[in-house]
Parts: sequence; C-alpha cells; structure tokens
Amino acid sequence: MADTVFVSAVAALTLVASACDLRTQKLPNWLTVPGLLAAFAFHGVISGGPGLLAAVGGCATGFGIMLILWLTGGGGAGDVKFMAMLGGWLGATTTLYVFLLSIFFVLVYVTSIRVAGLVKHEARTLGKNAGRRLKATGHLVPYALPVTLGTWIVLASKLFGPLGS
Repeated sequence: MADTVFVSAVAALTLVASACDLRTQKLPNWLTVPGLLAAFAFHGVISGGPGLLAAVGGCATGFGIMLILWLTGGGGAGDVKFMAMLGGWLGATTTLYVFLLSIFFVLVYVTSIRVAGLVKHEARTLGKNAGRRLKATGHLVPYALPVTLGTWIVLASKLFGPLGS
C-alpha cells in the first residue's frame, strides 16, 4: 500500500508540474510547498525518524543542486523548489540519479532545437545569403518535463528492475 501511495503521489506531482511548466513556464508554490510537506509527512509516518531524515536529506540535495544552477542563471526559482520537493519524496541518491537523467533530456532537447533551427535557417538562406551565420536564439527549457521523465525512468527501474529483469 505504501508503495502505491508513494508512486501515485510522485507521478501526480511530476505530471502536474510538467503541465504547469509547459503551459505557464512557472512551477507554482501551491504545488511545491504542499508536495514537500506531504513528502515529510509520508516518510515520517511510514518510516519514522529515519524516513523523515532521508526526506530532509533528499530535499537538501535537490535544493542544493538547483540553487547552484539558479545562482548561475541555469534555472528558475520554481525549479529549485520543485527539485527540493521531489528530493523530499525520493531521497538524496535517487534525486541525484533523476538530476543526471534530466540533464541528459535537456541536452537532447536543446540539441534538437538547434538542429531544427539550422535546418530551417539553411532552407531559408539557400541560394540567397548562405554564408550568413545563424544567430543564437534563446529557448526556455521547461525543466519540469525532463525531471519528470527522469523520475519516471528511475521509479520504473526501482519497481521493475533494470531493463525489466
């Protein structure tokens, strides 16, 4: 029963976060703050003090990673709160795995945008001004989506074993 509640809560929170981030490019406090409090309550009830301590450690891990990125311009404040909340649910080690997977998905996304932009640019300038350089365009990456994908992969791996074994 606890596993079902855990997976359902994490899946719902990440799904709602992704939808909000894609639609508004914001991760709202009404999601992250109660989500974090629910993580603390869940782990405190299920595992007592050690569970609560693990949740606090995961929260600190998610918060710390994203705080560094936010301070260097690599993310928004909502991303910091989202990863803190998710860390509260997942614990420190799993939060690190999710972060690494999310970076992979961000790289795939950014590379795809760049390749698509180059192809579009070359098609427009072919025969006209083919030597013109492609201007770098800024794209906001809705970070909740790559985090959600990373989270679901990690949870599936934990539930079903690596590669379904």
